[in-house]
Amino acid sequence: MIVTSRIRDLVVCVLLLAVAPSIGAAQSYTAGLMQLPSVQMPGAIVPGVPVTVWYPAKAPEKTLRIGDAELSVAVDAAPARGRRRLILISHGSDGGELAFSNLARLLARRGMVVAAPRHLGDSYDDRSAHGSSRQFGARPYQASYGLDVVLKNPKLSKIINPRRIGMLGYSAGGYTALVMAGAKPDRKNWIKHCQQPVEHGAACPLGGWLTSLGLRFLDDWDRPPETRIKSVVLLAPFGVMFDKAGLAGVKVPVLMLQPERDEMLPNAFNGEWIRDSLPQRPDYRTVPGGHFIFIQPCSPELAASVPRVCADPPGVNRGVIQNQTNEQIADFFVRTLASAR
Repeated sequence: MIVTSRIRDLVVCVLLLAVAPSIGAAQSYTAGLMQLPSVQMPGAIVPGVPVTVWYPAKAPEKTLRIGDAELSVAVDAAPARGRRRLILISHGSDGGELAFSNLARLLARRGMVVAAPRHLGDSYDDRSAHGSSRQFGARPYQASYGLDVVLKNPKLSKIINPRRIGMLGYSAGGYTALVMAGAKPDRKNWIKHCQQPVEHGAACPLGGWLTSLGLRFLDDWDRPPETRIKSVVLLAPFGVMFDKAGLAGVKVPVLMLQPERDEMLPNAFNGEWIRDSLPQRPDYRTVPGGHFIFIQPCSPELAASVPRVCADPPGVNRGVIQNQTNEQIADFFVRTLASAR
């Protein structure tokens, strides 16, 4: 999601997750969990960020409580042997690394390593980049940092095949995944969109800071693509900064899961626009519900305090839908990373 004051209450979402078990294919591993603290990597353009990693293990899972969330994981267990796919997850604005823990555990149980950096400055516990170019400028560098720190970890590097790396991005994380895959954003497209008399949703910030900053960004928009990314999953992506020329560099397989009606990032200017503008048509599927359908099912406390984030249309069961989409995502990464070079 794009950060505005209208959705700032989403910050609590990662702390009050009601984590339900995923229904999936037969799994031969448990889900290990390792939390890597921020460290400064030599030559890094941005400061270090914390990274949470799920991975296949053999040790039994136990309940771990983080805030009000309960996760069934094997904390710091020895990783199962093998050379495995690595999946990078980029959360939405005001979100955090636990927002897709059900999916991450499913992928780990199916033999994949999952790394989720927290985008400091655009996360539930640090909104210091809001209203500045760092909000989007830092994200791709933080994602690359997440790859670097995991691939250099003594325990994890032994079980990862560095030629089989995929990425999933939700909302602003979808923007991040596209940039990582070779897309070139252009802020002029964003400004132009926000000046049009169309449905903006949350794509156009309040207060005029977008226009007042003009075209100044703190990052290098000509940064090379992250060539380690071999396939991408986009969930309700933020797309108004991209035009067809800017998306021409995305050459990897793409799976898009788009809400039937995205009230935060209207489909016509975001998900559908990206679908129709990519050089190769993605595997595009619609999902019942709105923008927040991909966020973990909410606890009763969170549902009462932030109903906009947690409430789904009548007849839409978020848990059931995510059981289905999580399996689709897992199958996509298994298939597209089977023979990546």
